[in-house]
Amino acid sequence: NGFGYTFVAEDFDNTSAIAPVMLASNLRNAPNPFNPSTEIRFQLSVDSSVELTLYDATGRMVRTLHRGNLSEGEQTFNWNGKDQFGRSVSSGTYFARLHGQNIDLVKSMSLIK
Repeated sequence: NGFGYTFVAEDFDNTSAIAPVMLASNLRNAPNPFNPSTEIRFQLSVDSSVELTLYDATGRMVRTLHRGNLSEGEQTFNWNGKDQFGRSVSSGTYFARLHGQNIDLVKSMSLIK
């Protein structure tokens, strides 16, 4: 659903079942609202290939903070309020999206200047 759990079909003793798989949790940022920067954190339950991307309120991609493999455990990324080209973005609501296999989390953040 994009806001916490991803459901996958798994085979348990030749019986098909739907089981929740939470590979990433607690996508959060602090401070929120923020100016000029915020720290984005999340927890991975297994080593994963993920992408952490920021979007504006219209859905336009603003910046990719990470694309690639990360180890199991707590992950921390800082966003300085700048886009992919190093330009400062305007005040408003932004969304951090953590996406990967069996992972799709979204967190809203407010930049206030």
